[in-house]
Amino acid sequence: MAALHAGVFERADCIKQLQAHVRCFAKNKINQRRWHVAICGYRILVMTAQQLVNMLACGVASLQQIDLLVIKRTFQCSSY
Repeated sequence: MAALHAGVFERADCIKQLQAHVRCFAKNKINQRRWHVAICGYRILVMTAQQLVNMLACGVASLQQIDLLVIKRTFQCSSY
């Protein structure tokens, strides 16, 4: 589902006008290095809510690094 959403973002006219890059992490585990590369090189990151929870819990990511957060289907997310 996250890959589908990433494709929608990539095709959106406003994203094309901004020449923004979209990165989807639907099937990939995100470590510290991949997160740093992503936030430096992409304007839109698409991932599951659980991936974000995992990254926040282990300190890979922080909410201060995120400008806009859209959360969908959080009922599938487990807490720590």
